[in-house]
Amino acid sequence: KLGYSKKIADIEFAIKDFRQRNCLTEEAIKETILNTVLVETRERIKKQDELERYIHDRQNKSVKTWIQDYIAKIVSGEARTYQGERYAPNSIKIWKQFLRIFLDFCDKKTNDFCWEDINQSLVNKYMSFLEDEGYSKSTADRYINCFKTLISIAERENIHNNYKAIGMFRHAAVKEHEKTTAIYLTKDEL
Repeated sequence: KLGYSKKIADIEFAIKDFRQRNCLTEEAIKETILNTVLVETRERIKKQDELERYIHDRQNKSVKTWIQDYIAKIVSGEARTYQGERYAPNSIKIWKQFLRIFLDFCDKKTNDFCWEDINQSLVNKYMSFLEDEGYSKSTADRYINCFKTLISIAERENIHNNYKAIGMFRHAAVKEHEKTTAIYLTKDEL
């Protein structure tokens, strides 16, 4: 009720103002009524448009830029683990290594890409890049898992809606010759 009374009062005030300024026309009255009555609807539409633009901008942000920003948050402590704790120094070291390798991949093998560009071809390029750079299977798997984790985090944070991206990564079994040899001390050495 109060909202309608205010709107009616605003319309009456505008009509009096038009009369005093001697510019009272049917068109001016219609425009005043529409502006007064529809102000909340226009505000709601404006906010919805801004939200859609914000979501669109977030989704079109490059993967490379988002990953750089997110790893910077890991280092600063702004991004936390699933348990809400800061990342451990060794984890931060791994994330920094991943970032270095990922940026190298972007520079050498692909142009900057967006979330919806993550497909099987891009994933295969990334996996081939790791192989071509001479990383062991276990090391390559670590960096593949880092990439998968970031895709998952970005999806959870509504950065993208490429729900198929995470499923593009498959692990090949570690071959016997790729396994590292465990070194143990013998009884005599102990």
